[in-house]
Amino acid sequence: MDYAQQQRNPRKHLIGFTAVVLVHAFVIWAISTGLAQKTIKVIRKPVEVMLEEYKPPPPPPPPPPPPKPVRVVEQPKAPPPPVFVPPPVVQPVEAPPPVVDVTPTPPPQVYKIEPPPPPVVVNKGPTGLVTGANCSRRPKPEYPRKALQEGVSGTVVLHINIDQQGNPTSAQAVSNNVGDPSMRRLFNNAAIAAGMQFKCESSATGYVLEQPIDFKLE
Repeated sequence: MDYAQQQRNPRKHLIGFTAVVLVHAFVIWAISTGLAQKTIKVIRKPVEVMLEEYKPPPPPPPPPPPPKPVRVVEQPKAPPPPVFVPPPVVQPVEAPPPVVDVTPTPPPQVYKIEPPPPPVVVNKGPTGLVTGANCSRRPKPEYPRKALQEGVSGTVVLHINIDQQGNPTSAQAVSNNVGDPSMRRLFNNAAIAAGMQFKCESSATGYVLEQPIDFKLE
């Protein structure tokens, strides 16, 4: 809507006119009721003025002194680290392979297990009084000359002590069947001399050989 149309609007002019009429009506009412006189009296009363001493505000505190400049000591700069130079790569020298002396392995030696020898049987030999010992040497007794001239014969029984090696160590006549005492002594001596020349089997402890010696005329 343009301005000419707004001026031609009768409703808008009516609102303005009504407002002016109301204001004038209010003024006339105030005069007629004395409200205006009361207002004038109130205005004419003396006005009490209270003067208060104005105290200026305290001055602001002085500003703090400026901070002392801090002396900055420059730290000496650390020298830069040395440039790492890698060591030269040394190619490893390969050692020649060791010379292995190849020696032929000898064949395993076969050991022949010999059976253990049979236990040695120790022949203890005869012991005590023996009448049938094995004697390798039995010399004949020498016949007494006197008994031979007189034609006397007889038998003498000897006990011969044989040691561990089978050798006689002593002998004695234990019996004699000759009646003449003088002849008996001759036969005993001849029998003992023959018995001391025997060689019999060995024994672990030795033994006594009982051996008859015969004197016979031929």
